[in-house]
Amino acid sequence: MMNQAVGRVFPGAQLLVFLSHRVLYEGCWGRQGRAANMPRITPDTAFDLASLTKPMATAALAMILVDQGVWGLEQTLGDIMPETRQSPVGEARIRALLNHSSGLPAWRPWGQELLGRHSVDIAGTGYARSYIIKRLYSQTLDTPPVYSDLGYMLLGLAIERVTNTSLDRAFYREIAVPLHADLSFVRVTAGQPDKPLPMPVAAARETSLRGMIHGVVDDDNAFVLGGVAGHAGLFGSARQVHRLLAAWLDAFLRDTKPFPGRTVREFWSGAHRAGTFVLGFDTPTPGGSSAGRNYPSGLVGHLGFTGTSFWLHPQSGLGVILLTNRVNQDPKDNTGIRSFRPLLHDLVWQTFGGDL
Repeated sequence: MMNQAVGRVFPGAQLLVFLSHRVLYEGCWGRQGRAANMPRITPDTAFDLASLTKPMATAALAMILVDQGVWGLEQTLGDIMPETRQSPVGEARIRALLNHSSGLPAWRPWGQELLGRHSVDIAGTGYARSYIIKRLYSQTLDTPPVYSDLGYMLLGLAIERVTNTSLDRAFYREIAVPLHADLSFVRVTAGQPDKPLPMPVAAARETSLRGMIHGVVDDDNAFVLGGVAGHAGLFGSARQVHRLLAAWLDAFLRDTKPFPGRTVREFWSGAHRAGTFVLGFDTPTPGGSSAGRNYPSGLVGHLGFTGTSFWLHPQSGLGVILLTNRVNQDPKDNTGIRSFRPLLHDLVWQTFGGDL
């Protein structure tokens, strides 16, 4: 199935199926990009994880901060960032930002606006950050609850405020180092990475404003912010994603660190559900999920725009990670991931699910 998808759904991919810390199946297919001379995908190839940044970095840090008593789920953004109190966004609660029920819009094209006026050299500048923050603070909370990048951009800023450091450094200190996981943000200045990742990276796509995107974040809003944002920017391989998911499972089942078990269980429960979203994570949409039709009950996970995803069954520890560079596929074909994902996941549940 994966072989048939190469060149049709994505140029390259990694797939990893696991039961807690034990890998049940692992494979790599295709190349880092469409061109025939692009290197092949290996287990060490890192992918732009896109919106997997939301649960893996932003919500993961939020869990730790809740457990430490640094902030509470019912606190407002204004409680944490006093300058937002004069704006409607100051009324947004941490809980509502985490489960996409705040009323913020889904997305705004601010990165594209900046790139169109200033070129890639605007990335990582103080002007770009001020431009984005000013527009974030000017948003209203009157949109019907919708999946929102803007909410996670605000959460990223709030985490930076309470930790007194940048989001990438907080992630490195609290999560990547304790887990010995090579998951990282790629900082960008003037359109180039300040320090390239020490592993091969799958290409994203070519755009009119930025040329070929390879080794820096695909999302334009995250890019102009310097590659570090609460909604996108994290890079890693399936093996490294697995390290983090296995640590969540350990916390859920056995209360191990660095994640607080009781808080992981609260985030994954339905106690704070809004639509299909729990705190920091998505759950399958009945009758039309990327997780397929025959998924086990209690599943949590997330999707990323670049063709990345994970689904995890906390009660059994069974999980599946799919990383692709589908946006590097021919633009007229790169939506094939929508029909491919459910078929793949149903095959995983059928093959490895047993009595789930």
